[in-house]
Amino acid sequence: MLVEDTLDALRRGGYRLVSLSTLLDAVERGDRVGGWVAFTVDDGYADFAEVALPLFARYEAPCTVFVTSGAVDRACWFWWDQVEYLFERTRAARVAVATKEGPLNAQWADAHEREAVVAAVCARLKSLSTEERLSVTARLAAELGVALPETAPAMYASMTWEQVRACERAGVTIGGHTVTHPVLARCDDTQAEREIRDSLQRLREQCAGPIDMFAYPNGQPADYGAREMKLLATAGIRASFATHPGYVTADYLRSDDSAARWRVPRFPEQYSVPGMVRVVTGFGAMQISAPA
Repeated sequence: MLVEDTLDALRRGGYRLVSLSTLLDAVERGDRVGGWVAFTVDDGYADFAEVALPLFARYEAPCTVFVTSGAVDRACWFWWDQVEYLFERTRAARVAVATKEGPLNAQWADAHEREAVVAAVCARLKSLSTEERLSVTARLAAELGVALPETAPAMYASMTWEQVRACERAGVTIGGHTVTHPVLARCDDTQAEREIRDSLQRLREQCAGPIDMFAYPNGQPADYGAREMKLLATAGIRASFATHPGYVTADYLRSDDSAARWRVPRFPEQYSVPGMVRVVTGFGAMQISAPA
């Protein structure tokens, strides 16, 4: 299993596996953090608690999970999973749906082509507003002749709150990741505030530890900005994390960049042990790893 092999390789390589809080404390002090690695996992799927948690525990590797509160509440499920669900269950071989940005047309002849269509449709929907994405998803369901369940099927399920608390008891740090996982930059002011405020409030109601870290959904530079940073600072967030790659050195938070703590970079998941080892060998740098 890749996660286990990666943790084993890092332990044998002498890397220091630490929590995000430990890293942030060290960086704020200006300590050297070369060879330190922190793992993060976004969204809060149930398979983290069921599969990954025992592996992180076995290797005494701290981990932070950024949880989407609405998915844990069973009030929503992730839109990209809905798209995959629709295409995997349809009997159709083509689809045509109108969107505000033009027609969305696709056809496929086999499972491989269908997977490519799913990826392309998800990329297209990611650029839409929340309202338009919901509307297009509903039209896709109608065109494909598949009914979407109100709650996520087991294979797409998020953790329950009891599982979230069990992760906490096992040493996992819980962070915020909005209520419904929208791209925040495509939300109006009211929705952006609600997504951040309500998610953090819900996590603080359900969890024992401080909820003082946040990860931006999608997390690319165009997906958040000064508005989101201000909202997070007001909400008592210590640092927020992006998904664009980069190392965080000992002087990262001591630079002239006043927004540095609101856009901490993370390297994406590496799909091989050699790939992970190449990433974490940055000299004199702190590495944060996140899923793709």
